[in-house]
Amino acid sequence: MSIDTVIPSRPRSAANRIRSAELQREEHRRSDRAALHEYASTIGLAALVRRAGTPLFVLDPARVAGEFERFTELLPFVRLRYALAALPHPAVIRTVASCGGGFDAVSTGELAMLAHEQIPASDAVFSHPIKRADDIATAAAAGVRLFVADNPAEVRKFAGVHPELRLLLRLRRVADAAHFGIDSEHALNLARFATSLGVGVAGFSVHVDASEPDAPAALSTMVHEALRLIDEGNARWGLGLDTIDLGGGMPTDHEGGEAGADAMTAVVRSILAPRVPGLSVLAVLGRCIAAPAMLLATSVVGQATRDGEVWHYLDDGMHGSFAGLRGSGEVPTMFSLSEVERAGSDAREPLYPCTLVGASTDGIDVIARGIPLPPLGVNDVLLCPDMGAYSLVMASNFEAVHRTRVHVLRPSRAQGKRTVNV
Repeated sequence: MSIDTVIPSRPRSAANRIRSAELQREEHRRSDRAALHEYASTIGLAALVRRAGTPLFVLDPARVAGEFERFTELLPFVRLRYALAALPHPAVIRTVASCGGGFDAVSTGELAMLAHEQIPASDAVFSHPIKRADDIATAAAAGVRLFVADNPAEVRKFAGVHPELRLLLRLRRVADAAHFGIDSEHALNLARFATSLGVGVAGFSVHVDASEPDAPAALSTMVHEALRLIDEGNARWGLGLDTIDLGGGMPTDHEGGEAGADAMTAVVRSILAPRVPGLSVLAVLGRCIAAPAMLLATSVVGQATRDGEVWHYLDDGMHGSFAGLRGSGEVPTMFSLSEVERAGSDAREPLYPCTLVGASTDGIDVIARGIPLPPLGVNDVLLCPDMGAYSLVMASNFEAVHRTRVHVLRPSRAQGKRTVNV
């Protein structure tokens, strides 16, 4: 055999691949723990939790502002609005408004939340594709001028409501199993039907979730299709279409992956930036703003060993702050408060698989199985970052357990750091 012959290397064994994946997860966990250690030190989290008790949400408006400003930089030509459904806390609403953001509402109740904060309804898009006629009238009377629809029966409800009212027609993806949207082959007929009723049509709305397979490519396809419809509708029938709404679906920072925020927004910039200012571009930010806004602190209230694994029973659960995870298969990121406090040292924490169970007697109240955590005792505190999205809003009072309290951080003039406003 020649010394120049290349001998192909053997593929790694399955055990090696598994071990490599485990090492990557461990390194990722150490990195996240170090970041949480720095953040917790900045806001005095340990003292706050010991003073206020658990379960406790810590809401940081500075994080809301930071994420909103990040997306403003990524999409400078896009009119961004916040999805109230994700976390309609007054502190979040006020912060988004102070950043110049608009709002995405799907009910008159959400519009009432804006009114309570003295934010005009004209700053909102009513994006639920199916609405009661009296809700349309109420929203229009309050000042909403842009609504979403996707079928003729819905469009008829807008006839004669308000002369300045305009519609965004939501498009359906071919491979989409969602409840909403019209096939693109019928979209221009629906637009023409609306104009025949005297109802203005602004353009089209799309929605691609970053968690979907090949999300950037799917978003590119949908945006190109919406632009094609806009150009055809204007050229053939003079419909005056001038708006594309990207909907929601932008990922949180911790979701990352190929469909991270950078990848998704790069698609938007490459396709739509050349069309501005002749085209108005809208987008919804929901989970990506709400998730990092709140951290959850929850305590171990009981322990047992079952089938050789330790079970930790917490004072919060799937009927409470973890309700947003039901059916998702998602495992929350968790750290013990003590390990976060020690994260500044070089010591490596031993981790053991355990099961986390919620506060109720319901059999479905299992938060996670086999989650690696350091040794815990009763009254030890667990910290769960990125818990703001669809947690507080989906929690219930099952078994008469109160919803988790929310403490809002505020700037401290004296120390230059954020402290809790109790």
